[in-house]
Amino acid sequence: MDRCPTEIIEQILRLACSDDGTTGRSLSLVSHYISQLSYPFHWHSLSLSGLAQTSSFASILQTQPPSQPPRPILHLFLSDLPASEAHDRWNRAQEGITIEDLYQKEESERKSWLVAQSAVLAYAAPTLQTFAFLSFDPRNSALRVAELLKSSFPLLTELTIRVPPLQPLYASPPIDLLNTAATSLATYDKRHLLPKLSHLHVVCDFRDFTAPRSRLRAISSHVTHLRLSGILKAPLAQKLHSELSERGIVPSVVYSPTSFTYTADRVTWDPLLPPSIQHLVMQPASPDYCKIWGFEDGEAVIHMLQALADEADNERFLVLSPRGKKSYGYTEAKEDWESRISGGGGCWEKREEEEEVQGEDDPEVEGEASGSEGWGGAPSPRTRARFLPTLFTNAIHTLDNFFTHR
Repeated sequence: MDRCPTEIIEQILRLACSDDGTTGRSLSLVSHYISQLSYPFHWHSLSLSGLAQTSSFASILQTQPPSQPPRPILHLFLSDLPASEAHDRWNRAQEGITIEDLYQKEESERKSWLVAQSAVLAYAAPTLQTFAFLSFDPRNSALRVAELLKSSFPLLTELTIRVPPLQPLYASPPIDLLNTAATSLATYDKRHLLPKLSHLHVVCDFRDFTAPRSRLRAISSHVTHLRLSGILKAPLAQKLHSELSERGIVPSVVYSPTSFTYTADRVTWDPLLPPSIQHLVMQPASPDYCKIWGFEDGEAVIHMLQALADEADNERFLVLSPRGKKSYGYTEAKEDWESRISGGGGCWEKREEEEEVQGEDDPEVEGEASGSEGWGGAPSPRTRARFLPTLFTNAIHTLDNFFTHR
């Protein structure tokens, strides 16, 4: 170690800190020398799941001495529930607890989460490059995303937002009853907060065209890569067909294997898709999952999207298969986030094989126990298998380049 140039060690440490924060935390405990060299990279990639973990990290931020150099966060995965609880549900009833006690508990959690989320994003936002935000709370998800979109992210290029079914993407601003014309797209406009955003993935309940249009356009008006995952209703799919047809990505008339004909309309509405779009990925929820949430046309939407994909320019439009009775959740989001920060395609590519997943609410899948006091959590075995070859390959290239150009 003493013979290896410091700049080479720093490069290797920087590459090593491209997981979910586990390596950075471990390096800080190796030795004083390694801790000092790796200090700027400790938080390059960070995964926080659940109130306990997020609040713990927020407390660390508040105790940082002003004289201490900042540790920038470049890649952040933030979930309002830990892996063991990360699934959609409405009823949180528990034995031996009254409705009043449950309400007080939820209200306390809501306030505590807001404090922790605000502290983390206030620190991270100026340097963030990739960000995955997952909310599973059906009562507060829209408010949490709205709070997120109050921050400015000058360097953010990739954003994933996931909210539960039946919820808007984020809370609407108050309506001025004296001037209803003022409540327009400009009211929602977030472009000035996301000036470099090029990749946007939204996991939402796209029941109609109006609600997702006003909110999606506000944050996707200049993105080049857009992915929509979740419950997709037929009216939205039909309008997307018309918009894709007008741009020459799909034919105006498409025939499905079920002998149904889809004909595009002339676009007379404010388009959902931004003019800058180069690549659109869609993953509809399965019919079984749609039925769980009270929607019956899941199968019809899948047939339509698949028919469009069969006739489309594959470089610009991709349809991914549904996930059985589950929607895009914690497990997929974390794996895609880790894939992207280690140089993979993440949610933007079609997997060659649909791997069997134990369950998005199973802590063993992610190696992250409920109530963990740390702020990292071990990567899943699949993630380690993908990540380690990339890490060591990059480290070897770094060493080779150094000695070649000496």
